[in-house]
Amino acid sequence: MRIAVIANTSWYLYNFRLTLITALIGAGHDVIAVGPSDSYVDKLTTAGIQHRPIPLVGGSINPFRELRIVWALHRIFRDEAIELVLSYTPKGNIYGAMAAAMHGLPTVPNVSGLGRVFIHQTLLTSLVKRLYRFSFGQASRVFFQNSEDLELFVRLGLVDSGKAVRIPGSGVNLARFCPTVESDGSLPTKIRRKVEENNGGWKQFVFLLVARLLWDKGVGEYV
Repeated sequence: MRIAVIANTSWYLYNFRLTLITALIGAGHDVIAVGPSDSYVDKLTTAGIQHRPIPLVGGSINPFRELRIVWALHRIFRDEAIELVLSYTPKGNIYGAMAAAMHGLPTVPNVSGLGRVFIHQTLLTSLVKRLYRFSFGQASRVFFQNSEDLELFVRLGLVDSGKAVRIPGSGVNLARFCPTVESDGSLPTKIRRKVEENNGGWKQFVFLLVARLLWDKGVGEYV
């Protein structure tokens, strides 16, 4: 099967979807990574992944520029004989489904968060809701990474409850993100000393927030 995987940056595709893409290729599928040209395109191609660029700008609301994205996706789907579309990020989900509808292709959007349009209600929010309602009406399934978003989209009529599926997040590649250990498999010296000082356990947990310092990113909840 020929599969297109779409996101709003190629950085996102490389850092968050590389494992999925390589797994799909390993299963015998042809996968085309679709995203704007940035410094991570070379990393994708070096990993043996075909890339097709689209003129997507995250913060743009220019209607003519946005229509160019849909048209670019339409051409990619046609030229690459795409059979299935997997999409991520709001614009990737909406525009990917719109272009797929031109070809009658099955799409599976993934909603990992609502974004600022839903957090800060404006006139744009109403338009985006209409676009979601149309786009997700074309989708075969819609994955949500938290229950609140799923319930909101169903309640607003943006997606049919029979298509909405809750998944437990994006997942973490534990072969890449794992605790640091010494060559003999033991804990690093600093951590081992800390454990020994506390008689083999921790007296308290120490939390670290790794995020941009924006209220929308959960700083308030963290505090």
